Amino acid sequence: MKKLIYIITVLVLILSFTPACGKTVSTDEALVESEQAYPVIQLIEACRLGNLEDVKRLIEQSADINKKDWGGFTPLMIASAFGYTEIVEMLIDNGADVNAQNHYSSTALKYAVGGGYIEIVEMLIANGGDVNVKANVNLIDLRGAANGSYDISDYSAEIDTKGKALLRAVSEGNTETLEMLIDNGADVNVKDNGRWTALMYAAAYGYTEIAEMLIDNGADVNKKTNLIGTTALMIASGGGYTEIVEMLIDNGADVNAEQYGKWTALMIASGGGYTEIVEMLIDNGADVNAISRDCGTALKYASAGGYTEIAEMLIDNGADVNAKEVWAALTIASGLGYTEIAEMLIDNGADVNKKTNFIDGISLNYSVFDGYIETEGIQIVYGYTNEDWTALMYAAAGGYTEIVEMLIDNGTVVNLKADNGSTASMIAIEKGYTEIVNILKEAGAQE
Repeated sequence: MKKLIYIITVLVLILSFTPACGKTVSTDEALVESEQAYPVIQLIEACRLGNLEDVKRLIEQSADINKKDWGGFTPLMIASAFGYTEIVEMLIDNGADVNAQNHYSSTALKYAVGGGYIEIVEMLIANGGDVNVKANVNLIDLRGAANGSYDISDYSAEIDTKGKALLRAVSEGNTETLEMLIDNGADVNVKDNGRWTALMYAAAYGYTEIAEMLIDNGADVNKKTNLIGTTALMIASGGGYTEIVEMLIDNGADVNAEQYGKWTALMIASGGGYTEIVEMLIDNGADVNAISRDCGTALKYASAGGYTEIAEMLIDNGADVNAKEVWAALTIASGLGYTEIAEMLIDNGADVNKKTNFIDGISLNYSVFDGYIETEGIQIVYGYTNEDWTALMYAAAGGYTEIVEMLIDNGTVVNLKADNGSTASMIAIEKGYTEIVNILKEAGAQE
């Protein structure tokens, strides 16, 4: 299926450069253009159809073997893209330029790698194909998926291979082609225009064998993406790829590296619910109290996801349950109805009366890909501007009776007011949670 999509995409690219129907030229110009273009069009069409005899006949008739079509495609590019080994060999033997580039700045080698045509890749390299050719624009925006909370296709993350054969081989998971490229001097630290490295691609797709091959051949485990500063470790942690995470750490990956938003691998793994990775990161010195730009900690993200085991692990390793930032872990757990986590936080000294300053609720879900991390999703919005709300107010708004009782039993002030004057009782009344209204009233809530 992947190869079929690739071939269709190549066809679309070729056809997209057919001259516009509305183009106006003189009769003489049309004749000259037709006479010049017709042989190469025939040759390219023969290459596209895999017609070896026609290719041979046209070459014998002195068709320009390196003449390009309107999109800059040469016969060799077309034959390489469709996997016609004999035609490729014939074209090379007759002087085809193996490093010619089309309007996408792509070469025959790039197309052969994209199609997974090992014999053609080998043939092109053996005849001088440049494994490190630099392209200026994109051929295909590849879309793939890491598992868990980080679904690349969901977030339409684009992987730009920039016409570089090695990045293409990695993104396609083509180990054999990758090995061949490395053996022929391909740069394992090559970057696309978003400054993604091959190792980052391997981490994103969960290609353990490829990641190992790249690291063994000198891939820099601490390279960061452009501007945002995401690392391969963050990407692997976000995808839940434990083996790759372990491999990166064993080879010197910085467990406390921060990207632009000051997110760390531990925060990402905690928010994704990847317990084993969280444990591995902590065991290797990850800071459990690092704070992101949106004032989150690993504990807050674990609480937001309802990951009790991770929350417990973080607390046991010194996570501050009362981190003095915009929103508290207890507020999050209470607002999302995670009773076990709320209880754990309270038992470990969480301030039951701490207020949040976060406007319009709590935005907690996030994605990591395409070189950045962004907040996205779960919001607790109850028709209020939720400024200076307490855990009790959030629990009352969500109708979480057990958490309301727990908070009251642990000394929360039931009559605390938000900036707009709202109390937990007023919120519960508006939401129609009669049982909670009565519980609050019995605890001394004022009308």
